[in-house]
Amino acid sequence: MESLVYEDSPLADYLQAEGENDESWPVEETHNENERETAFTNFAPRGASRFQDRVRNKLPKPLNLKNTPQGVVIDKVYNACSSALNARIGRGDNERFLEQFGYVIVASQLLNEHSAPSYTSAADVASASQPSELPSLSTTFGLQGAVVTAVTSFSVVWLLHWGRSKTGSEINPRRLGVLLIFVPVLGVIFYAFAKRQWLKFMRHQAVEAAGTFVGNAQGFDSAASASVVFIQEVELVSRGYRISTPLPPISRLEDQVQTRRCLRLRRAVSECFWSMLERYIQSQNTLRPLTDDVNLAKYYDIYDIGLDDLEMIEASLSRRNGDDQYSLRSLRDLFGKLYTMRKSVLCCLLALSADGGGSDVRRWSFAVEEMRELAAATGSNMTKMTNILNEEDRDSIPPSPLPSVSPSKENMRSQFRRFNSLSQGVRALHAKMHIICEETNANMERTDPSDFDSILLAQYETIGNDLRGLLQEWESSKAAIINSQERLSATDQSRPSSTVLPVSPTPSLGGTTAVEGSPTDALKALNGDVRPDLLHSFDDEEIFEAVVLPASRNKRASLTRDERLARVREERVRQASAREKADASTNMLKELEMVIKQRPKNNSSKRVTSI
Repeated sequence: MESLVYEDSPLADYLQAEGENDESWPVEETHNENERETAFTNFAPRGASRFQDRVRNKLPKPLNLKNTPQGVVIDKVYNACSSALNARIGRGDNERFLEQFGYVIVASQLLNEHSAPSYTSAADVASASQPSELPSLSTTFGLQGAVVTAVTSFSVVWLLHWGRSKTGSEINPRRLGVLLIFVPVLGVIFYAFAKRQWLKFMRHQAVEAAGTFVGNAQGFDSAASASVVFIQEVELVSRGYRISTPLPPISRLEDQVQTRRCLRLRRAVSECFWSMLERYIQSQNTLRPLTDDVNLAKYYDIYDIGLDDLEMIEASLSRRNGDDQYSLRSLRDLFGKLYTMRKSVLCCLLALSADGGGSDVRRWSFAVEEMRELAAATGSNMTKMTNILNEEDRDSIPPSPLPSVSPSKENMRSQFRRFNSLSQGVRALHAKMHIICEETNANMERTDPSDFDSILLAQYETIGNDLRGLLQEWESSKAAIINSQERLSATDQSRPSSTVLPVSPTPSLGGTTAVEGSPTDALKALNGDVRPDLLHSFDDEEIFEAVVLPASRNKRASLTRDERLARVREERVRQASAREKADASTNMLKELEMVIKQRPKNNSSKRVTSI
């Protein structure tokens, strides 16, 4: 049987390549054994086989039904029906929601390590309490929901209308059967779709509540830090310390002998801390059963939160009345406990799972309610501390003086206004220094050294002008106080003695009726008639007045700066001259001693005398 080989087949190509299809055979020449061995060894095909590639290229391409218009429409209808009938949310949407919810919490930096409170003015607290950007309502309410709701409603109404008999009150069993089938189906579809949309709405509310809670928590931290640092600065100044960066340790300020300052602010901060700590503990106990234990342990390990620390914080609530609640040490420790407990609550929120099922509705409903209550409590406490801090930091302006006010009271009010003006100038200088420091830091990164020197010199000139103005205002206020004191002292000295103490009509120690002489003389004394001998004795009396000279330190305090500098220079010159005289006398004595020591000893000049 002959073998049949088709043209253009792989076998035909193979045979054609080996020369079977060649009609002109070449003349074979004689070769030696080496050439035969070489030809025999090179008989195998070289390189990788390309047989499968040639066969694969000749296969027909598969039909792509997805790119056809009919396939696109079918896919859209299928996806819409599957999403409408499925009450669960897909895995991709669940992961996207968890990422968005976790980003709001993690990006707020509330899970970072607790740092020491830093000063923030009360004006910056309101700006720090703004929540982050929230997702729009279009993510939960869209065109799809409106269309499904309208179609379901009209379908139910049309089926009920179609099921009614047009001829009479007879019931058509066919239409009744259709109604019994389609109405429950539409009800199930609408329930599944409504449940899905409600879960989406609940997730939107969770992100919104998390943003509000995070913003209020940041504002609360700013207000608490500003309050604690303000109390510490006031205590430092009242004890004679200087305000520096960083501030001195609290152990210097825990002196029970001295009176504590800012008691109202201390009470408010302590009450806010304790109320928020109780609220965080309650929220933690509510959210912990809803979380995944594995995820919660992972977040506790990441953010370094120990269960023993949480138990100690919960146990500290029972010792609230026993501790000193208003000391700086207690306030700082309480702030740290509050920060740790809030980190635990945030970890519980991050550990909440989202599988898109019916259990998510209950879980996230509790979470949204807790976050809203925490945000409301945090916002109210932040506002309370901010208001009291503004009152402590604000200068109280005395009321306008009334016409019946005495000159001394008016003088005190004017001096108080001068002091407030000086205080406002110092605060303005502090704010200007802060702005200049920021501008200097910005110019150091983007300008040349030559330009930087000119900018820095201009800033020094600005600061110098402000300092000169403050110094002039200080000198004028001090001079006004000294002048008022001198005026009051001069008034007291020029006041007659009769206006100070009542003088008895007679120089007696027994009163107005104890008068020497007869009863007639006493009656005259009561009527105002004075005896001539008494008048003579009054004329002979002499009154001496003494004026106390001011002490030397008072004179020195009243001197100006230039006068004090001149006095210091004179003192230095006098000390230098006295030192030169002492050195000269010492040198002269040393020279005399040296001369005496260098004199030669002459023993021959001695003379022996005999008696």
